[in-house]
Amino acid sequence: MIVTRNLLKEYDNIIAVDHLNLDVAAGECFGFIGPNGAGKTTTIRMLAHLLEPTGGEIFIDGRDLSEKPGEVHGLIGYMSDTPALYDGLLVREFYEYYCSAYRVDPAARRQRVGDTIDLMNLAAKAEVPVRTLSRGMRQRLMLGKTLLHDPRVLLLDEPASGLDPVARMDFRDVMVALSKQGKTIIVSSHILTELSEFCTSVGIMERGRMVLSGRVDDVLADTKDSAVITIRCLAGAREVCDYVSAQPKVTDAVCEGDTVTINYEGGLEEIAALHTDLATRGFKMLSFAEKKENLEDIFMRAQHFEVS
Repeated sequence: MIVTRNLLKEYDNIIAVDHLNLDVAAGECFGFIGPNGAGKTTTIRMLAHLLEPTGGEIFIDGRDLSEKPGEVHGLIGYMSDTPALYDGLLVREFYEYYCSAYRVDPAARRQRVGDTIDLMNLAAKAEVPVRTLSRGMRQRLMLGKTLLHDPRVLLLDEPASGLDPVARMDFRDVMVALSKQGKTIIVSSHILTELSEFCTSVGIMERGRMVLSGRVDDVLADTKDSAVITIRCLAGAREVCDYVSAQPKVTDAVCEGDTVTINYEGGLEEIAALHTDLATRGFKMLSFAEKKENLEDIFMRAQHFEVS
């Protein structure tokens, strides 16, 4: 659904996006990760046809964006990281205005506006001026605006910025619902733990280039050097720590209170064998578990990868 080939953006001899090749399949929710200045926002703005690339190609649903921008615009819903709002409009009027701008069928506008207000949990604010909304509510308002014309592709730049914990859970639920509807989504965020709850694939940018990309599970597996195992003990945590420290493929072992944490380079069968060995030797374990990694772990490891 979204393809870039050797996408390039330069500003006064500074390369913001460096020959980026991106493939996002229809129905994917692609998490765009990277530090400030990595090129995420620049890429999203080029995909939304708000910035002209210095070089390369962009295809949306098989259409060349440079040759058929009019056909592509109707497919895209774009949400900026710094949205501009019409403060004097009521929330309902704001959505009605954008329905008109998006050329939504007049007969469907009332229903579309009402459904979007409900989806964004803004019913209590529907008749109040936009200027009275909190930052989190403004983010919800703008996300709803992006959905009004029922686009097939969503380009969301930091959409969860400023949301409180409850609103972030609501946002996550909306993302899951949109994915189930078959929307193709690119979403950038620094809230990595939440991206991992609804993204099916991920790309990590560093200095304008893609460091890692792929399905979340595949990227986790490809970048993982060892398992992190935590062992909670009823008693004898220090003895457990001393014992596992001497075992093959244990590269590190730390005892803190009743918990032993180890880095283990063995596979799943060997992890299971280690658990059996400890139990057979009579160590009193309350739990033995491998830590489940998330996007934060991938991101932190990616910081050490060299961009060639």
